[in-house]
Amino acid sequence: MLHLRLRTIVSTAATVTIASAAVVLAVVAATTVGTNVSTTGTLSVTGATTLSADIYSTDGALFNVASTTAFQVENGSGTDVFKVDTTNGGVVITGNATTTVYHHVGSGGTVSYLNYAGGDLYVQDAAEIDGALYLTGAATLSADIYSTDGALFNVASTTAFQVENGSGSDIFLVDTTNGGVKVTGAATSTVYLWVGAGGTADNLAYAGGELYVQNDAEIDGALYVTGATTIAADLYSTDGALFNVASTTALEVQNGSGVSVFKVNTSIPGVTVTGSATLTGDIYSTDGALFNVASTTAFQVENGSSVDVFKVDTSAASAGGGTTMTGNATSTGNYTIGDGNSTATSTLEIGDADTAACLKLRDADADAWVYCYVDGTSLVCSANDQCQK
Repeated sequence: MLHLRLRTIVSTAATVTIASAAVVLAVVAATTVGTNVSTTGTLSVTGATTLSADIYSTDGALFNVASTTAFQVENGSGTDVFKVDTTNGGVVITGNATTTVYHHVGSGGTVSYLNYAGGDLYVQDAAEIDGALYLTGAATLSADIYSTDGALFNVASTTAFQVENGSGSDIFLVDTTNGGVKVTGAATSTVYLWVGAGGTADNLAYAGGELYVQNDAEIDGALYVTGATTIAADLYSTDGALFNVASTTALEVQNGSGVSVFKVNTSIPGVTVTGSATLTGDIYSTDGALFNVASTTAFQVENGSSVDVFKVDTSAASAGGGTTMTGNATSTGNYTIGDGNSTATSTLEIGDADTAACLKLRDADADAWVYCYVDGTSLVCSANDQCQK
């Protein structure tokens, strides 16, 4: 039932005909009604209707017309505040739109997360916001989200930005409280990844998947490097280092000017030391050792107090080249002086300006010692120990 009450003047463009049965009230000419009108049937108005007071309906209202202004509410100055366009199927709200329950935009759709209480908004299709969007609660997106001008998340939180895998496990997490980013899954960058808020990249071109770390880096697993590695500071290892490669420069240490000081050749196994080498522990070789250098100290063994005990001089023989043994020299095998393939004179020098020369020899039966020394130009041998005189 439509019960329409006009409390004041109703001006119409038709004549009021009231049927005795009060079934139909038709307005077909200009009429002014100065009191209430009540009908239990139908009120038909074919012209404009001006109301100077409130209008009430106890059974809804139907405006069945195709028009861009099917229903309008103005502000008293001719400006639309609310307008229903049934031609294009839309509603325009010029002022504030407030709902204490919910607002449903669209003629269909399925509401999955709202309970239609407390000011909910549902948009069936796309939504465009030309201004800012502020969210104080959680935002759940079931489809992609796009931005043509970046995104700002200005909040101090250990979970300021999270990307999960659909099962509640973090894949990407931004912690703005402690200032960090955590990647649980694989992290792929086609350009570069910069770790840190500052720093200076001296060797990167910011292309091809590069990584810059401003401060320290800790790797609990293995680190594989297939290109050249440049280290501008010290390198430490608490568990050794393995260089598993066949190369003439498997490991190389230079002096800062491109000159090798220490080089390991794994193609033809060997180590080349260009500068001084100091060892605090033992050194072993299973395939000999070659010291190929012309020097008065080509090879030296000292006693811990910087006093030579054994020294090899590889300089020219005319300059005094040879081997010097300061302490005792013991050999359990043969000791050969000279080269069988050379006619050069071989010299064995025993003693010096302050120390006499003496030979301690085992006799032919190998059951006694014989001591020999030089007296003048004669070699004197005796069973008596003459080496102490």
